[in-house]
Amino acid sequence: MSQAFLAYVRDHYHLAVRDHCEEPHCTFDLRGFDAHVILKGEELVQGERASDYVIFVQAERDIVIVLEMKGRTMDASEVREKLLNSTRVAIEIAGHYPQARIDLDLIHLVLSRRIDASEYRSIVGRPLAAGGRKFSILAKRCGTSLYDILWISGR
Repeated sequence: MSQAFLAYVRDHYHLAVRDHCEEPHCTFDLRGFDAHVILKGEELVQGERASDYVIFVQAERDIVIVLEMKGRTMDASEVREKLLNSTRVAIEIAGHYPQARIDLDLIHLVLSRRIDASEYRSIVGRPLAAGGRKFSILAKRCGTSLYDILWISGR
């Protein structure tokens, strides 16, 4: 993912661009990853449920994060639907860029203030299928950083 691709995303989706990832009582830290674009999911996905954010990050490996943030209780099927809808849009965005030679490393992440064992199993228990691929879902506590996610998952 090049700086040109990030500029393309900023220009073509400027109404959805945000400076940080924050919902009431929940944050996601991108400190240390300066080359990124944060898009508000609800601005990208029209007429369907969407995750809170889609984040394109240029790092050692190019990463796309589909992020759902929950400050209160969650419905696992709703969370999965939001992640799936936003994943389709992220793949579509990458496909619209003419010079994109991106093998998307997609991370599906759910951050929550609290998550009980049954919710956790319902969310991460089965992979999410999109674009002919299957993706695992990570569930962590609010305040987790991208650095922590990459370190924990060994990416």
